[in-house]
Amino acid sequence: MHARALAALVISGLSLACDSSDSTVGGPCSGGRVCGFFDHKYYSTFICPPNPPFPGGSFGYSWRLPSHCHQECAAASSWGCDASGCDAGCETDHGSGLWLPCTQANGGEERSDGCFLSGSGVNGETVACECR
Repeated sequence: MHARALAALVISGLSLACDSSDSTVGGPCSGGRVCGFFDHKYYSTFICPPNPPFPGGSFGYSWRLPSHCHQECAAASSWGCDASGCDAGCETDHGSGLWLPCTQANGGEERSDGCFLSGSGVNGETVACECR
């Protein structure tokens, strides 16, 4: 496990040092470029039985990254929820696909690790800056 964490750290460092594309992995944009994100939206939905102190019911979240959507489906399934149709919801993009600046008006806040979108995911979602 320690080796995987170290490898992830090295790859992350190399990605930041080699900013040759429009996408900046994990950090703010350089050279006066603006941090933004593409308006993608994927939905995870599942039904959970009551599990005190949490009430059961239907749950649904929107995600900007399909990988985060699928991770939520897997987690819901491991909690004993019925997530049988959840992964299928992660396959359809309901967003406009437009590039949007990471601003408060678009629900974003630029942080050192990318663009935090407060209205996405369970408690917000951070996506890499797409610099323009």
